[in-house]
Amino acid sequence: MSEREPLDSLAKHLPAFVLAGGRSRRFGEQSAEAAENEVDKARILIDGEVQIRRLLDQLVTTGHAVQIVADRMDRYQEFGIESLVDEIPGSGPMSALLTCLHQRLESDGEGWILLTSCDQLYWSANWTQAFCTEIESLGDADLEAICTPQAGSSTNSPVQPIPAVFHTRFRIRLSEQLSLGERSLRRVLEREPTRVHLLKSLAASPAEWCFNTSDELEDLLVAWRKLSKPF
Repeated sequence: MSEREPLDSLAKHLPAFVLAGGRSRRFGEQSAEAAENEVDKARILIDGEVQIRRLLDQLVTTGHAVQIVADRMDRYQEFGIESLVDEIPGSGPMSALLTCLHQRLESDGEGWILLTSCDQLYWSANWTQAFCTEIESLGDADLEAICTPQAGSSTNSPVQPIPAVFHTRFRIRLSEQLSLGERSLRRVLEREPTRVHLLKSLAASPAEWCFNTSDELEDLLVAWRKLSKPF
């Protein structure tokens, strides 16, 4: 079996969903005007390209079918992107994830999805490979999520909730927790009896390539331009 075969055969069964419905005060915090109006990180220009289009193209090139999740279907229409509408707008990533899982179930039946956010500067094919290989090796383990450890923490540390992969069976727990008023995906993943597997083998965590502020973006761009090859 060639090195690319697992990625080509499995990535197409792992649809990717990008959360892009929110605005960021933190990203614009150094600009009074931006802080007042808030900033949509999906629309920022990076090397002349709109961030949401850059990320979508990276994921498609890796082999994923991709959908954007937002508060309106036409939110990114000017970029040729039709968004999947969050079922409970304004309720954070838990409701958006529930929307994604319902979409996966309706379109392709039970299975896994990749969830990331619009502030993911870079997506490596090696991360897709690692998640797909882990799904294949674990088989029918009745898991609800496969996550990486939180960046900078020990192997027994809290999970990194996004980016991660989630099984459609997780929708039941999400619905229950949302009905109870829970809005923290991290707390749900860390709380028993949620069945989470930690992927600890990555040399670089996908979450390390997400940005929340303009300074973080600038630091990532410096690191990105120094890379001799993708990882």
